[in-house]
Amino acid sequence: MKPYCPSPAPVRQQGLSLIELMVALTVSLIILVSLVAVLSNAQKTTRIQSGLQDIQERGRSGLAIMVRDIRNAGFAGCSNKGATFTSHLAQAEPLTIRGFEHSTTGSGIRWYPDWDRDPPLPNQPPGPDLESDALVVTYAQRMLQLSDEASGAETSFAVPDLAGIKDKDLLYLSSCRSADLFQVSRKLAATKEIFHEIPDNRTELLGNTYNPGDWVMRHLTARYHVANNTDGTPTLFWSPSYDDSDSVPLVRGVENMQLLYGEDETGDNMADVYRQADDVVSWPDVLSVRIGLLVRSEQELGSSPADFNRNAVDVLDHHYTVGANSRFRRRLYTTTVKIRNAL
Repeated sequence: MKPYCPSPAPVRQQGLSLIELMVALTVSLIILVSLVAVLSNAQKTTRIQSGLQDIQERGRSGLAIMVRDIRNAGFAGCSNKGATFTSHLAQAEPLTIRGFEHSTTGSGIRWYPDWDRDPPLPNQPPGPDLESDALVVTYAQRMLQLSDEASGAETSFAVPDLAGIKDKDLLYLSSCRSADLFQVSRKLAATKEIFHEIPDNRTELLGNTYNPGDWVMRHLTARYHVANNTDGTPTLFWSPSYDDSDSVPLVRGVENMQLLYGEDETGDNMADVYRQADDVVSWPDVLSVRIGLLVRSEQELGSSPADFNRNAVDVLDHHYTVGANSRFRRRLYTTTVKIRNAL
């Protein structure tokens, strides 16, 4: 008979050993690092996507604004369709469309076509050369309709309201038969008269009579160029004149703008070839404009310059060099605009 031997009492857990604790800490640390990496990547992806969306919005809005003005270039009312147009200005007549071409040398870096009131060169970002093109378009904007006849044999005519009309403004009188461009020499509030006299105008008499319902229209200028904003950000600027002093920042982050002009060489009212401003043969035959805007992100999005950039970006055949240390994301936006009022 075996002697009775009671079972040993169960050993109760007294705590973790040092090895078990180290294993637990290591596993926890691996999980925590993985979570931090996932969160960091998610934040980076969100930031990049937000930056790309911002680029897209700014690129599209910049093109949309330019397209609107270019389509209106040369508009002078229904008189565009083969009617008589006369400029009475003492100064040279403002041209419908003009282009500043950067990619030439010496005296070739200027506005085209030639004009005896050539504006100054655009105020471009500092660099080894002038990188971006610039553009000026002019057109008429309807203001008010005549309520009385405007005789072509008088030096003035009456309007229903002088509000918004200033001395030295450039105005059109426009009908479907003719259009006359003149400068306001003075106004007479008592009779609501507008005078078009010498020396502001070459001739005091417009020569064409306008009837009630015909339009008084304001002559508008829209200039687009790229320059650095006050904080150093490259920006697309708009100006109502050739003067940099009244330029308004329009779209931030536009780093480069290139323009090509579609010229009709066969007389079929279609652009046959697109040329730089300095290569255009006949500006009256320019029927469309091709725009290229290179837009960059507001903030640097890459961890290294190689993440998002090549050394050069092709902007309408212009090889734009990207800064060696740049970490900005960039996108190119292009469109072609038909000039509605091209003859």
